[in-house]
Amino acid sequence: KSQEEMLTYYQMYDGEHLTNLGVLWIGTQTQRANLNYAPVIQFIKYDKNGVKVKKELWDDYALNPKEIIEEIWQSIPDWKEGIEISEGILGRKIIYHFNENVIRELLSNALVHKPYTTRGDIFINLYNDRLEIHNPGLLPLGVTPNNILHQSIKRNEHLSKIFFDLKLMEREGSGYDKMYEIQLSEAKQPPIVEEKSDRVIVTVYNIIKSEEIIKLIENMKEQYNLNQKEI
Repeated sequence: KSQEEMLTYYQMYDGEHLTNLGVLWIGTQTQRANLNYAPVIQFIKYDKNGVKVKKELWDDYALNPKEIIEEIWQSIPDWKEGIEISEGILGRKIIYHFNENVIRELLSNALVHKPYTTRGDIFINLYNDRLEIHNPGLLPLGVTPNNILHQSIKRNEHLSKIFFDLKLMEREGSGYDKMYEIQLSEAKQPPIVEEKSDRVIVTVYNIIKSEEIIKLIENMKEQYNLNQKEI
């Protein structure tokens, strides 16, 4: 397809001008800043006493969603921290506090499901034992914290399609399944979703319940070729 056909297919171009979606992805910094509710992301790190020790802010509209996710992953050293566990007789394996795929899926979900008709920043709050993603707005109508694994409703359908086609996230409805699989395979608690009056909070804990659980699941995968639901 030509560039114009591609832009039209992804609803970024109306035949004369870039749409808001087009500006979000390929517009200039100034054009993006002129959107009423372009995403702003704040990263805040707290120490063990709950005191704020670090803050990063992405509020200059210089990056598109894909670039924002990459920048957040690359610029925060805490994502690279983890612990070593034994693997076999001589092997060692690093289990990171927060799996890269989980972080990227959480960020993609926050950007895709953010309501782009109201103001509100996305917050990434990092504590000693957990990570919280605060997204403004509520869950899509029909989705609750209890049925989020089984119910799939698109809030921003065209934005979601771009994320999926760029392989930035799992297909609609399977992102949480993937995060559950990863967290449980690493003997960690699965994601916890809470809906407050003005935001949705997703919490993932980094505490490994037992190294033996990790070894058990790995052995079960090898012996029985477990699928995602079985894990």
